[in-house]
Amino acid sequence: MPVRREDLALVALVIRRRPRVELVLGMADVPKLRVALGAVAFLVAATSAGCSDVEGALAPWCDDVAPPGSLTAGLGPGITPNHTLMDGLEAYGRNQHRDTFAGLWIDQTRSGTVVVAFTDDPTPHRAEAIRLGAAAEPGRVVEVVQVARSQRDLDALRADVEDAMADPELGVSAVGTSVPANRVTIGLAGLSGDAERRKLAVQFGGDAICVAPFEQGYFVTGA
Repeated sequence: MPVRREDLALVALVIRRRPRVELVLGMADVPKLRVALGAVAFLVAATSAGCSDVEGALAPWCDDVAPPGSLTAGLGPGITPNHTLMDGLEAYGRNQHRDTFAGLWIDQTRSGTVVVAFTDDPTPHRAEAIRLGAAAEPGRVVEVVQVARSQRDLDALRADVEDAMADPELGVSAVGTSVPANRVTIGLAGLSGDAERRKLAVQFGGDAICVAPFEQGYFVTGA
């Protein structure tokens, strides 16, 4: 039997008028009440489980965050790209696609591959990456990837985290941005642990931040 709006309204009536429930329910209402109460119990259980998952999640360590997938836009030498190519890609993203542009970086672990990120479909941007690469540095490896947050999103989130640095319960010692990880990076004080990581995940979203130890003015990663 499907659950209807009036069935849920009946449950609300029962809750509000519990001492007088026998006055408002007839025998014909019992099947509807059972269905409605079953639906409410299911929703409460699902919501509780979801809240438990969120409350139990920890902000991940930055070293554990995997890089995004990519679309190869060219093949070429493994040397540091020239400034003309980098400036051209930066201008293309910031000037023409500022709402979806998520930054660019040089992946030295893959011989200097240039990676450009957007929040929308990367396929249309691939053609421009090829054109800019061919004009500035023929054969250069340029990849276009799709990520969840734009540069503007990261800047706004970083500002929110910086505002929260005054809260001693969060244990935040420093705030930065990792363009390759597409996250705001949070440096934790030496005594910070799971409790702080859990609070940060709940407050800012565990998929939007990552944490790293912060010692003597430096993020400690790659350990």
